[in-house]
Amino acid sequence: MNWWLGIILVIASYVLGSVAFGYVVARAVAGIDIRNYGSGNVGATNTWRTLGWKAGLIAFAGDFAKGAVAAWLGKLWGGPAWGVALGIAAVLGHTYPVFLQFKGGKAVATGGGVLFALNPAITLLALGIWGAILYISGYVSLASLIAAACTPFLLLMFEPSWAVRIFGIIGASIVIWRHRSNIQRLRTGTENRIGRSGKRRD
Repeated sequence: MNWWLGIILVIASYVLGSVAFGYVVARAVAGIDIRNYGSGNVGATNTWRTLGWKAGLIAFAGDFAKGAVAAWLGKLWGGPAWGVALGIAAVLGHTYPVFLQFKGGKAVATGGGVLFALNPAITLLALGIWGAILYISGYVSLASLIAAACTPFLLLMFEPSWAVRIFGIIGASIVIWRHRSNIQRLRTGTENRIGRSGKRRD
């Protein structure tokens, strides 16, 4: 095992994760800085609220793909443990992007991409939970939080690799931590439901 190559791949995965597709799409489609609109987040949800579902879907696909590519390459090169290592690097790049002063998204799409590369079946189960909660509540944040919280338990039941199980715990923890402000708004009843359009921040 070439550890130097492994380190290079981890760094490359972090840089790949740092490409914030919500920011890129908003610049390309509307010539705006998405950080000045809505919640100020560069993720797919804020892109959707600000620019519509098509732009949001493109941002989601890009963020999902970068996590999947990083984890898939790591898994192909060195097995599940390296898939997890490169996947976590991509997630950290998304949440703390070097290109945007380390202020990034909330890791749902990118973490989902990593999980898909590691265990597609569990990803579909988590997506089903996400969709059900979103349909019932109308809150993207609540759907993301519950799906993230369920993922480690699903992996514990159905995933044999301890490395992938550990990713479930780490990934869920990052998602929940990044949703701290959403949790507070959910508690106070001030969280926006899906469908609200983004407004320019002062």
